Amino acid sequence: MAFTPLKIWKAVSASAATELKKTLDEQTARMKAIKRLYDSSAAFQNLKPVYDGLQKIKLEKPRAKYKAEHEAELIQFYAARRKLTGEFPDGKVDMKKLSEEYDELEQAHNTTYGEFKTVRDDLHRLWKVKSCVDTAARFNERTEEQNAPKSTPNTTEKGGYDTMKKYDWKNEYNPIRRTAKRLLSGEPLTDGRPLSDLIELDEHTRKCLAFEATLTDRQIDMLQELGYLPVIMRQYGEECANCPYTLDEREHGICRRCAVFKK
Repeated sequence: MAFTPLKIWKAVSASAATELKKTLDEQTARMKAIKRLYDSSAAFQNLKPVYDGLQKIKLEKPRAKYKAEHEAELIQFYAARRKLTGEFPDGKVDMKKLSEEYDELEQAHNTTYGEFKTVRDDLHRLWKVKSCVDTAARFNERTEEQNAPKSTPNTTEKGGYDTMKKYDWKNEYNPIRRTAKRLLSGEPLTDGRPLSDLIELDEHTRKCLAFEATLTDRQIDMLQELGYLPVIMRQYGEECANCPYTLDEREHGICRRCAVFKK
């Protein structure tokens, strides 16, 4: 059974994680570039006196001698100047502007990383849920195969489905599994009306309910945490074992008036 919403959510989360990672990389790259510009600015300021000294020498031989003596410093100065000119083509170096940009990038990077971490953690949980879902789906498929020869549609009753597979919903205290098994049982309502008067099950709905009926408590908790199943705080107690009212609101909210089953 394909749990389509899970696949969609996983694909969307993976896409979101990819986009956020791309944004993080771009922010990180720009922050590193600004740091290098800081270094270039510092080198430019420190080595400018060496460059100015060269400019003061007009004669060729003394100039060549000066360049040879300060070759390393001049190479660093020219490299720093090229980097600064690449950032500020007009020659007006504004380190305050770069500092403000860095601060904004740092704040944006922290925000983006928080979003990325959330999506990444969701993806990790999704992979765990997918593993649980796949396990439950395989179990459900094997169960359906084993019971396939015994199951026959009941065409005499509107929306009915007569199955030899028994769903012990009366002794099921988890509300998700209990409701799923109650609906799959096909047992009539307490007033004698067929269950189809309350809800009609198509093939897709039946498969979803059969899937829910096989979930473990841990799998249900994980799917509820991710929003695939409704969160129901109440649990059916032992005193509800023989009570036919398991659909709560669907059966006129009978549980709200029950003296035994209190909210």
